[in-house]
Amino acid sequence: MALFKRNPTFQAEQEVQPADPAPQFMNLEGLLEGVHGVVSLCEVPDQQIKGGRRAIRLPDGVLELSDHAFDSYNLESETVRSVQDIHNYNYRALELEKQIVQKRIPARKFPRELKSVREKRDYLLRQEEQERLLRLYLPNTLTSVHRHSFPVLLEAIEVCPDHPVFRSIGGVLFSRDSKTLLRYPGLQNDRDYAIPDGVEQVATGAFEDAILDTLTLPGSLRALGPDSFAGLRAKRVVLSEGIEIICSGSFAGSHIEQLVLPASLERIEQEAFCQLRGLKELEQQGTELELGPCLFRECTLDDVSWWPWSYIPRATFLNSRLQNISLPDGVEDIGPYAFAGCYTAKSVQLPGSVHSVGVFAFDLGPTYNRPITLPEHLFPAICRFPARSPVNKRGRESMFRRFEESGSTERRDILEAQIAALETMPPLQKKLYPSLRRELDFYRRQLAQVRERP
Repeated sequence: MALFKRNPTFQAEQEVQPADPAPQFMNLEGLLEGVHGVVSLCEVPDQQIKGGRRAIRLPDGVLELSDHAFDSYNLESETVRSVQDIHNYNYRALELEKQIVQKRIPARKFPRELKSVREKRDYLLRQEEQERLLRLYLPNTLTSVHRHSFPVLLEAIEVCPDHPVFRSIGGVLFSRDSKTLLRYPGLQNDRDYAIPDGVEQVATGAFEDAILDTLTLPGSLRALGPDSFAGLRAKRVVLSEGIEIICSGSFAGSHIEQLVLPASLERIEQEAFCQLRGLKELEQQGTELELGPCLFRECTLDDVSWWPWSYIPRATFLNSRLQNISLPDGVEDIGPYAFAGCYTAKSVQLPGSVHSVGVFAFDLGPTYNRPITLPEHLFPAICRFPARSPVNKRGRESMFRRFEESGSTERRDILEAQIAALETMPPLQKKLYPSLRRELDFYRRQLAQVRERP
């Protein structure tokens, strides 16, 4: 494995205007490994970062940054973990507030204009998050990068103005023609970022591990590509008018609290938001669009009361971790398997607007027994809700009665699943609740009728 040697003339050749104050560059001697111009590994020692060396300048002769070149820093560094913890959890902020109130932090550590506890806390948090690798300078010889080529949580990725392949605009890496955003650095001082109008494409993984308050996407991005915004963490994401398609996996694994969609949107493809976390609000300017299946598969959400459309497609929230399933008024159709596997939900509440419930839409497991609230007109779908759960704070016998009087029917596999759920209850519970025996009788009668039919 060859070792890249630092070029002492590199800084003068690049004509890059450094930030003020000038960054202290990391000593790469013995830390940069590769062969034939390809950097396969770049070590980023925490001790150099703590010593104030928070910039890396790759030397001339580097042609390619390989995939995962900075993995040892991104995945193993205590520096990265501590900065991510500041944004992922509240405990550090709470601890600093406590120290400030108890005057365990000397007043001289704060600028005089800072008065409130929150101002002082935020000041300290900003200081802590600055203790990381901040800038990466790329040489003119570099022509090839990959999805995982970069260190995370950078403040800027810099290239000289005459670079033949890349361009840096405000610390964000673009293609030379500025039409493709290749990599957002991760954590800039300004937490609001608007992708420039005219950008037509965002590279796969370009915003992975990025932390933002607001991200605004321009209308020139007609279609958001697969994994373009995967792994993003943002409080608010705004899609501008002109965007028409959100492709499969566009926001996979992201953490987004508020999402704004334009009226121009025509299609959201399957699994576009799979494994999403934290969504609390979704604004949709238009209502006529095509929704694919499994849109929010395996998500982690408090609730789904933000759902803006009249129908929920097949397997939309399949295997998600939901605290509650509370649908807003206006939802009319719930597709098959829409909430299947959402075992953590503490309750299920459907509005009066719902008139259709797909097969196994609420397959929440044979032991699920949390409360369910249903409008009375949904009695034909009563068998499609967990057998052990109380309905409308009481048994479901009134709905069973209406089901039989109306001549409604149910699928054989659904009836068999309900019988199995009740039969596997502990014997003592079945003795204590006579209503359960009546429910079993109901399901068995319905199953017998299904078997008699040709």
